[in-house]
Formats: sequence, structure tokens, C-alpha cells
Amino acid sequence: MRRLSLNTWILVYFAYFILVNIFPEAGYTALLISEILLGRNTSLLNGKNVSLGHLAFFAMLPLLLQPYPYINSIRAPILNSIIFSMISALAEEYFFRGVILPIAGNPIQAYLFALTHLNTTNPVYLVNTSLLVPHYFLLGLILGKTAENHGLFYSIIFHVGYNIVSQLFYLNFTLQAILYLFIAEAVLCIFMFVKR
Repeated sequence: MRRLSLNTWILVYFAYFILVNIFPEAGYTALLISEILLGRNTSLLNGKNVSLGHLAFFAMLPLLLQPYPYINSIRAPILNSIIFSMISALAEEYFFRGVILPIAGNPIQAYLFALTHLNTTNPVYLVNTSLLVPHYFLLGLILGKTAENHGLFYSIIFHVGYNIVSQLFYLNFTLQAILYLFIAEAVLCIFMFVKR
């Protein structure tokens, strides 16, 4: 039964990957619908207490990871952007951390999460998003570890915050900015994965 379930989720992943590159809103909607229809493992939501301190930390963490010296401008996100940020984070968290993480483990879900962020619709976008694969892989590891240690609720809060902050700051796409993101996330990964 587990094999059939994994095969089903693999098909869902590929359908999502194709749709999200053609029409992102349809991709996230299809992912949410498939999670509802096919069911999902919500064990990461169970037994976790919500604390105000943790909530504030995971909501503010995306602000701490921003490469401020490389920000070109700040823009006010419009309501559509905020709603899209919330829905995309919710869909990705339920799928990658709620479904794939318990089945395949943290590195695999982080890798699939990173691949999903490749934009295959244009060769220039493909090259640019390819340069960000390490960033999204580390972000996937961080979100996976957050879900494992603190629950899916906190990884959703962190991901929503990350998406909204990404809408707020317009980042210069330079090697320095990418390295800054990579180093900040690598340091965070080291702190999260070191056993205490």
C-alpha cells in the first residue's frame, strides 16, 4: 500500500512541476486539491504546542536571512501577492513537509523542493533559477528540520513569512547576493542540524 501511495505522490509531484511552470496558480491549486482528495500525513501537526516565542521567531527568521546590502528596492506587496504567498507556502509545506518528508526523509524532500523552483519556461530563467538551486535546497532542509522539530505549523509560518519578505524586497540578482543567501542559510543549517 505504501508503494502505491508513493507512486501516486510521484505523479502528483510531476503534474505539479509541469503546472507550476505554465500557470503557477493552477499548480498550487492542483497540489492543494490532490492533498485534500488523496489525504496527507499530518503527524507533524499532532502533539505540538504553539508558543508565542516560537511563532515570533519563525515569523521573523526570513527577515534575518535577507542580503540587505544587495537589495535594490523595497516595494509594498499588493493583496494578491500576499494571498499568493500564503497559498503557495501552505501548498508546498503540506506537500513537501507533510507528505514527502515522512516518506522520503529530509534531504530528498529538500531536493525535490529545490527542483520545483526551476523555471523551465525560458532559457534565461532556467539559468537564473538553476543558480538558486543550492539556496532552495538549504531552505528546504531548514523547513524540513523546522517541521520535524517544531511541527508543520511553524514551517508554514516560516515559509509564508519567507514568501512575503521575498515579495517585499527586490533583490539584485548578483553572485554576491546569491552567495550571501547561501552562506546565511548554510550557517542556519549548521546550527539546526548540530546535535546538542
